[in-house]
Amino acid sequence: MMCFIGFLLEREMENLVKNDRDKGSPAQIQEALRSMELSHLSVEGESFYLRSKHQSLASRLFAKLRIKLPKNLSTEAEIEDYMKEI
Repeated sequence: MMCFIGFLLEREMENLVKNDRDKGSPAQIQEALRSMELSHLSVEGESFYLRSKHQSLASRLFAKLRIKLPKNLSTEAEIEDYMKEI
């Protein structure tokens, strides 16, 4: 069942970008999504999260799915709020 759901999600993302100038193959979509990372930083006892640079395909997918990206630098509370929104 999980494999089938994964397959459906992959196909849906492929369909989202099929009309774009730079189409994404399933492998490219997977790599773009893997390029998205949040790094945990602790500065003087405060927790922050730093968003890594990611591939433009990942940004396009998020935009087409109407999911806003987190800020480049976020507090722990901002990330918790972000996760509640999506």
